Amino acid sequence: MPRTPRKESPTKFYHVTARGAGRRAIFEDSEDHERLRETMRQIFSEESVEIHAWCHMRNHMHLLLRCDLRNLSHAMQRLETSYSHYFNGKCGHVGPVFQGRYGCEPIHSEEHFLMTLCYIHQNPLRAGESDGYSYPWSSYEEYLGNARKPLCDPSLVLEMLGGIDGFARFHDLELGLSVPFFLRQLLLLLQIYGILADGYLPLVQLLLEVLS
Repeated sequence: MPRTPRKESPTKFYHVTARGAGRRAIFEDSEDHERLRETMRQIFSEESVEIHAWCHMRNHMHLLLRCDLRNLSHAMQRLETSYSHYFNGKCGHVGPVFQGRYGCEPIHSEEHFLMTLCYIHQNPLRAGESDGYSYPWSSYEEYLGNARKPLCDPSLVLEMLGGIDGFARFHDLELGLSVPFFLRQLLLLLQIYGILADGYLPLVQLLLEVLS
């Protein structure tokens, strides 16, 4: 049966996910994280894929990317193939490392972009792998200027959020607020399907302040 074609993003931004086959770990130690990070750096640069957020969890990863859809397909195929050869060779495993096709969600608006950015950085916190946003295998510290070899160019996000302080405040606004988070998701879906107009982020921020 033919695969469903990928949906092209009107903004050229995509939320990409890749999970371990059978929910198995795709990282066993820091060397594995570093290997995938540097492979991302090389391949995405060669394929003209911009990285705006990333997070490596034990059995999956999240990426926020900007590129043409064709470039994304080539880059992810190369990335998964390269890392799978490395990981299986190192660990003595056989068979696929990643489960099926990578996930690819088109980003529809500025609000959607910022929500996804925050969601990616929240993953370690929500999974109980970190007490806060500081986590060695995500782009959060890159935006604070604390990474020696960042993968992301922080200029776009910092301009949108008013600098490093605004970036930190935006993430803190979401911290631990599970009901408002789902409210924001609902409003986002209404926007995607044309029921709600663009530019609702100030309204959601006001609701968050009231509910908190």
